[in-house]
Amino acid sequence: MVEPFHSPALLFAPAAPAAGEFTGLAEQLVSLVKTVIGGIQSALENAERQYDRAEKLEAYRRRRQWKSGDKPKLQTLDLNDTAKRLIARLPPSKGRPVVQEHMPLADVIVATVTELNPLWKVESTPSERRQALKKWPRWAHFVEALYRGEHAIAKGERLPGASDHALRLVGAQLCIGPSTVKTLCGTIRKKRGEDPESADFPSMTLAEFRGWMETGTFDWKDNSAPS
Repeated sequence: MVEPFHSPALLFAPAAPAAGEFTGLAEQLVSLVKTVIGGIQSALENAERQYDRAEKLEAYRRRRQWKSGDKPKLQTLDLNDTAKRLIARLPPSKGRPVVQEHMPLADVIVATVTELNPLWKVESTPSERRQALKKWPRWAHFVEALYRGEHAIAKGERLPGASDHALRLVGAQLCIGPSTVKTLCGTIRKKRGEDPESADFPSMTLAEFRGWMETGTFDWKDNSAPS
């Protein structure tokens, strides 16, 4: 009796998965998608918490300067009972409010990305990048990071008056006075003392900063520990 002919492709083709195997694969895929979505959601929720925390901390830090005109803004921040009592006792006062208008995190991200876009665009000029950087809400962090970078260099070279030297260099590069640099550095150090996670920028040298402004690319390497 002649054996029926089978194509080699059929002989070596893998067997079709059973229905149960398809079901198992689908369940694994659904589980993976849920895990990814859960991770993204968790990251967004954490970012929202950090943003709200920083916003409340900044408002409460300026409590001695609050004006009666700040009440509507403060009431949107969901502050603790101690802060609420302070708000309730605010007397009528004149002067410009000191608390920033509350913005949802999503709106802040969109506005920030738009303003900071020149920092990363290849066709931007160094001047456009510097102006964009000054609009960044964390501008002061960059100033303090530059000071630490230059202060570490000055100390390494055993220059007399290393701190004043660094203040002058950074101020000249950023077109601000040394006293302004010192004030901004003091503000960031205070924040670092209250909440280390809110002021943890690595240090930066002026050479790195100029390269960043020229090219729009920057490989940030920490040059000194926060001091």
